[in-house]
Amino acid sequence: MAATRKDQIFEDIIKTIREPLLVLDQDLRVVTVSRSFYDFFKVKPEETVGQLIYDLGNKQWDIPKLRELLETILPKKTAFDNYEVEHDFATIGRRIMLLNARQIERAMGKERIILLAIEDITERKQAEEERKQLQDKLQQSQKMETIGTLAGGIAHDYNNLLAAIMGNLSMAQEESAPHSVMAELLHEAEQASLKARDLTHQFLTLSQGGHPVKNLGSIGNLLKEIPEQVQVHDGIEYAFSIQNDLWPVEYDPRQIEHTITSLLMNAVEAMPQGGCINIRAENQVIDNKDKEFPLVLNEGKYVTISIKDEGSGISEDHMDKIFDPYFSTKDRGTQKGMGMGLAVAQAVVQKHDGHIMINSTTGVGTTVTVYLPAECAERRAQSAERCGMDSQSTIANQQSSIQRVLVMDDEESLRNLAQRMLERLGYRVETVKDGLEAIEAYKKQKDSVEPFDAVILDLTIKGGMGGEQTIRELIKIDPGVKPKPYQIADLEIVLKKVLR
Repeated sequence: MAATRKDQIFEDIIKTIREPLLVLDQDLRVVTVSRSFYDFFKVKPEETVGQLIYDLGNKQWDIPKLRELLETILPKKTAFDNYEVEHDFATIGRRIMLLNARQIERAMGKERIILLAIEDITERKQAEEERKQLQDKLQQSQKMETIGTLAGGIAHDYNNLLAAIMGNLSMAQEESAPHSVMAELLHEAEQASLKARDLTHQFLTLSQGGHPVKNLGSIGNLLKEIPEQVQVHDGIEYAFSIQNDLWPVEYDPRQIEHTITSLLMNAVEAMPQGGCINIRAENQVIDNKDKEFPLVLNEGKYVTISIKDEGSGISEDHMDKIFDPYFSTKDRGTQKGMGMGLAVAQAVVQKHDGHIMINSTTGVGTTVTVYLPAECAERRAQSAERCGMDSQSTIANQQSSIQRVLVMDDEESLRNLAQRMLERLGYRVETVKDGLEAIEAYKKQKDSVEPFDAVILDLTIKGGMGGEQTIRELIKIDPGVKPKPYQIADLEIVLKKVLR
């Protein structure tokens, strides 16, 4: 009688435990369970007590990991601790559980029983994963910021030097006899400079500079033209699926062209034996109900561009590194892998307020999808407010007949180059090194018989007033000033285009 009473007390204690707990006999049949077990797993006592543990819930507890623990590990030990099991349950769905077991002698008897404690850690694991993802994004952001600061500081100065080199090469070519040895040497030097310029622009794009100079329009024609510029390999085909009525997007043609070209080159290189690259563009509306983009894209209208290849795919080990600058699975070298392509593509898309995502299956292929926000009245107003001041240089003019030009740049070599080019084009030129000198020169000439017809301003001036503040002051002096932003890749071409 006493033993029965103590056994009852034991069972009563088990039933009041707050965590799900099972008591099993040596045959692994359920002797009793805690009340919280019923509540959590949504089962009834008659479906539990006396049942083999693997038969619980219509065999929902027939879990290979649990069998291993109870039939292999526990017989060799008196206990096991903190074994993690993930399983789909018919009543509560997929859960992650932490299992702990003890073999003990039942009260007042020699019969041994097993206490199996269950802790649901699903929410904790999800929170840990979310925290890890946030930490990874923060580290990636910090890494990109550090690299961007370094790259931008170097690239800005280097870009100025390249502009002077390329400008002088262009002028020297015009002075050399056509088809001469000198002309050929100058041409080769110019081609090398163009490659160096492209690399510099990639560094600038990664930095806080390199802001896009956007135009409003459909991106469909650009997508159809780009494959012609990618080196074609034997066996590579292109299939287009571009929606006819694509919404207009505000984009920088040069930056987006470079991005799509880079993605296409990756696709071509992934298919050395040939295959088909599918290029798709369509309209898509993203809303808060879209589970694919939580906290990534603002709701609204987007134009999606996807590039799908039939290559070898990207391994899981590399997926979390693909956007890291300088990460590449290819050999290093000028014509090989620099590891800049996807990092620059991501930077460009982000500066267009968009998003880039990659899905890949090893042995099947890779799909890269770019989301660019479609233009709407609100975004157009924001763009107008920016007034296009995100480029490297701004050219402001008042009238179509241009004779006298003011040039502002803190680099003497660029001032001299611009002056020589403009004078050779027939313009009269004055140069200054910063915004204060530009304002004074403009004021002095404004009321004279020979005011400036155009002003060329460098937006970034070391230790002085840059072009953005300068143009605002010039507009105060002369409301007729009309700014036009340009990213100067080839100074002579831009000058001929704008000052014609």
